[in-house]
Amino acid sequence: MFKDRSGRKAVVVISDGIDAGSMIKLDKAIESAQRIGLIVYTIIHIDSDFYRSTGKKLGFGPGLLERILEFGTRQLKKMSLETGGAYYEAGPAQDMETIFALIDDELRSQYNIGYAPTKDLSISGYRRIALTCLRNGVSVQARKGYYPDAI
Repeated sequence: MFKDRSGRKAVVVISDGIDAGSMIKLDKAIESAQRIGLIVYTIIHIDSDFYRSTGKKLGFGPGLLERILEFGTRQLKKMSLETGGAYYEAGPAQDMETIFALIDDELRSQYNIGYAPTKDLSISGYRRIALTCLRNGVSVQARKGYYPDAI
């Protein structure tokens, strides 16, 4: 969907992080996003009443909701961090309106940094990069690498 679009690309995924039938695996989805420069912001949203009632009906013991939250969190964080986005948890501490305001603010305050790689671009494979800041108290949020054949 974003492949032929120029400029900055971002998407917001609102999910519990549980995959219930995707055609491709998470790592392949992340690779596809990285290849086109898509930033993925994820928001975990758990309907705790649904999981509690479903867990009881299916005979699951206590802790089902916690296990789902832990697994879903890992999946969504991975997707965000590997594409240069951010992960948020919707709930009493942060409602959707607040989260979308944070994402909006972040998208409006991004900078582009470029460099020339020393390895030949014909050498394929994912290349990890690390961007740090010398100033204390400042964090850098950036993608973790790139594919040279996607440049």
